[in-house]
Formats: sequence, C-alpha cells, structure tokens
Amino acid sequence: MKTDPHVQSDAPPHSAGLAARPAVLAVALSDAALSQMPRHVLAPEAAVSKRPLAHISVTETTGPDAPDLILAPLTARGFDAMDLLTTLSQARFAGRVLILAPHMPDIPLVRADVLAEAPDLNVDLIALDGSSALHLV
Repeated sequence: MKTDPHVQSDAPPHSAGLAARPAVLAVALSDAALSQMPRHVLAPEAAVSKRPLAHISVTETTGPDAPDLILAPLTARGFDAMDLLTTLSQARFAGRVLILAPHMPDIPLVRADVLAEAPDLNVDLIALDGSSALHLV
C-alpha cells in the first residue's frame, strides 16, 4: 500500500471547522503601530508575538514553528527593513512579509529596493496613513 507523502501519520486529528491560528511575528513594532494596521490585514484570532530584529534567528523563521506572516516597519530607530529582508532571504523564509510605513510617497522606488534586496520573498508594502492601498511587490 502506497502512503501519501503529504499526510503525517503522527499529526493530531483536526476538528472539523477549526482552523489553526495564524502565527504572526511583529519585528521592531510597537503596540501603537500594530493598532494602526488595517483591519483586513491581521486576523482577529492571529497569535501575534513581538521581537526586536536582534532576536530573529533562522530557527525562528523556518521549520514547523515558523510564522505565517512577519510584520515590520520600513524604518525605525535602529532598524531598517532591508536588514530584516536579508536575514529572511538567507533563512529561506517561506511565509509572507508586510512592510509598514506611516507614509510612502514613492511606492515604485521602495518596491524596486525591496525586489533588489529580496527577490525570493513574498513581500507587500502598506502605507498606514491610508494614502495607498496594499501594494504587492
């Protein structure tokens, strides 16, 4: 009998209708910044944990416990999203990354920088002031 390679025999059975809580990692974001997130971006049931950039490791961003979504500011005191993207790209992070900024006057320029830094990542840009919709990179 051939077994399906996608089925894990030791996995616990899932209850019908119950979805796993999305794991979200907020890097270098304050509670105030998280509260400004558009409601449609972050599910109310999401399990959000916060970390500074210095505490992001390969083991935290890969494997079965890797977050589904990483949120980070474009820039903050002592933080630049490009550093995070480099780390995530080297770790081969497979989830989604949302880069947040209060305002992004030149989305095409930011998009080009992000694509140059991490062409293999699923990255989106969000201006928190509502001046632009979600911008897919």
